[in-house]
Amino acid sequence: MDSSDRQKSIYGELIMAFYDIQNVSYNALIEYAKTAKPYRDSNGAYNLGARRYSDRHFRLRGDLVDIYYTHPDMSKKIVEKDTSLDTWNYKRHLLTIHPDNSFEVVNFSGQGDCMFMSQAIRGYIHQDGGRGGVVYYTNTKMHPVFKGLRIDMKTGEAVTPYKFYKRDINKKKANETLKEFAEFQTMAMKFIEPMTPMGILEVFKDLYEQEGCLDALDEGLFVKLVREKKFVDAAIVFSIAGEGHHYHSHRHLLNTIFKSDDTENAMRQIIRSFDGHYKLTLDRRIKEDMRDIVLVGCDEPAVLKELPIGEKFPTSKWGYIIIDQCDNRFIRI
Repeated sequence: MDSSDRQKSIYGELIMAFYDIQNVSYNALIEYAKTAKPYRDSNGAYNLGARRYSDRHFRLRGDLVDIYYTHPDMSKKIVEKDTSLDTWNYKRHLLTIHPDNSFEVVNFSGQGDCMFMSQAIRGYIHQDGGRGGVVYYTNTKMHPVFKGLRIDMKTGEAVTPYKFYKRDINKKKANETLKEFAEFQTMAMKFIEPMTPMGILEVFKDLYEQEGCLDALDEGLFVKLVREKKFVDAAIVFSIAGEGHHYHSHRHLLNTIFKSDDTENAMRQIIRSFDGHYKLTLDRRIKEDMRDIVLVGCDEPAVLKELPIGEKFPTSKWGYIIIDQCDNRFIRI
């Protein structure tokens, strides 16, 4: 039994937490909104299941249906683009349903979201580390979930065209590539050790403003910065590359600081972390995880195997590449 099978077994027992969410479809929600009353003062939030569970609601946006898992007051602020909200709150917009009855996963924050979305779409969604991120699957279909992916709610087929490749590694090319990073591995901590917590935070802020989002601070950017001899920036990116998006991660706290005016608690936590175990953890990761981070971030040693779309796909230590019809890469959720 692999991770997806185990998750399905768990969900079979826990999915009843969302027993009231039934028969979600585009037409059903549009028809319901014609006669139902939205929650008071919510500016158009309709209950998705039992009305007493107001956190589970949807909103109409043009010809789209947006599904939220938060209080209607909070989703109202999301719609109004309230800048006081942190990243956690903005991630409460989970799904968008399109007129062709396809769904799009917009955000994901943890197991509760997975259970909620799985019940709503009549498939299973969960975080699968061995398969590189969030995965959607049914008894017959499986897709990696990436930004912009749309899946037919009835058939489980991808509406969004994509090509999917599993990355393996050529060992000879891998050893040659790793030699490029020996200098960084030796020198990195000599640059980081004297830095103050605020100095580390400033580098993160500069990188965030330069790249546009923290999701871009990944293995690929780390490789690029090392090759440009920007060792301080590279070390800072290395510290969160492969970290994931769980609630207590550095990535989450940094997102909270950079996207919100209400940052006092997050600032306290991140400064305390930078003043404590951050450098010790970074030093350990540079010694132990360098090979994996480099080989995930480099294209040169990669051997690509194209995978059939919609079929159950194998796990991969070295990740995957997902591209559109013009060979542009999709970003995995």
